[in-house]
Amino acid sequence: MKNFYLSVFTLFIIMQFYSCSCKDCEKPEYQITIPAEILDKGIDYVMAKTGQDFFNEYISVDYVESKETEKGFDLVFYLKMIENDFVDEVIDIKLDKNGDIVSERGIPNCIMNNEECDFLINKNRVLEIINNSDLSTGIRKNEVEFRWSKELQKYVWHILSFHNESEIGGEYKGNGQEMMISPKDGKILIFREWIIK
Repeated sequence: MKNFYLSVFTLFIIMQFYSCSCKDCEKPEYQITIPAEILDKGIDYVMAKTGQDFFNEYISVDYVESKETEKGFDLVFYLKMIENDFVDEVIDIKLDKNGDIVSERGIPNCIMNNEECDFLINKNRVLEIINNSDLSTGIRKNEVEFRWSKELQKYVWHILSFHNESEIGGEYKGNGQEMMISPKDGKILIFREWIIK
């Protein structure tokens, strides 16, 4: 009988330890701090470029990273394609206090050019293109990543080769070659030297 009461008491203590009696426990994991009208403006802005179907299928709002700032609002979205796992990117929009767009990054303009949203070339195909190109072999493995190009204002496969590298007193120096490849058809969009002195 003594063991029974001891077991019940132990169970009671465990339940008290793991149960929640505070108001904070009932709160969601994140708080939405963006006014609905601002969020709607951001969604409408992205959707006007991508189209509703593309937005609904591949883009979602990041409610954790989206926030109000001193100057306005930062809205963060995810662009993710299950069928093309290399497409896993962040879209960022900055708005002022009135909800006007100040800057944007990472929104593919499918409406103006639907090829900007066709990501048909995967990393294996990119590596084949690199091997058949004039990109010279560097001192270490090339950096190959799918990312947004601020210069071209669209997504590209971005490749860097490294011919020389050094770091003295925390200051990086290096040079090599840079290539940008279209994820639509594998066309080489940019091929040039890079250098950091």
